[in-house]
Amino acid sequence: HVVDLVVKSDVQGSAEALTSSLEELEVADDKLRVKTRVLRSGAGAITTEDVMLASVSNALIIGFNAQAARPTMEEAERSNVEIREYTIVYDLLDDVKARMASFIRPPPAKHLGEMVGSADVLQTFKIGAIGKVAGCKVFDGHVPAGCNIRILRGNAIEYEGKLMSLRSVKDEVERIDAVAECGMAFEGYQNMEPDDRVEAYVMQQ
Repeated sequence: HVVDLVVKSDVQGSAEALTSSLEELEVADDKLRVKTRVLRSGAGAITTEDVMLASVSNALIIGFNAQAARPTMEEAERSNVEIREYTIVYDLLDDVKARMASFIRPPPAKHLGEMVGSADVLQTFKIGAIGKVAGCKVFDGHVPAGCNIRILRGNAIEYEGKLMSLRSVKDEVERIDAVAECGMAFEGYQNMEPDDRVEAYVMQQ
């Protein structure tokens, strides 16, 4: 995935330095790498030409000590183009990095404990007394019975809670290791879907 940018600065030197800093940024998880691409950089105020370029390429306009005049801001609003103005380089880079990070999976949830395993939901089915069960394949580490769970759908957190049931074929088991398949049910949550990522966490004593 690529985040497109149009960069304007008060002087050419800082526009060039910013461009090289931005193009070095990269964030990734196990499914996606996110990089930046600077479509145009230069010195001077942000112009309606910059807005037009950003509009057709769905880019973010970044101004470093460079402002946009009112007509340019109005054009940007009409074109649904975002203009961000900065005076501090680190704020600018942090914001772009946060925007890139929004495309990937969030980091492990420390408040749930240590992450010990991951599984992908292959399918869902219903079991009488338990309700909806996720048929999963553990692809990394292990999943212990009764552990803390986080479920991700793409990069969005869908659920944080407890593993209520862990089954191998029809039997309740104490743990499942990679790369086995199993059935999982979760406390107070039945909205799982195929391709959801299930993360298992254990609180260390």
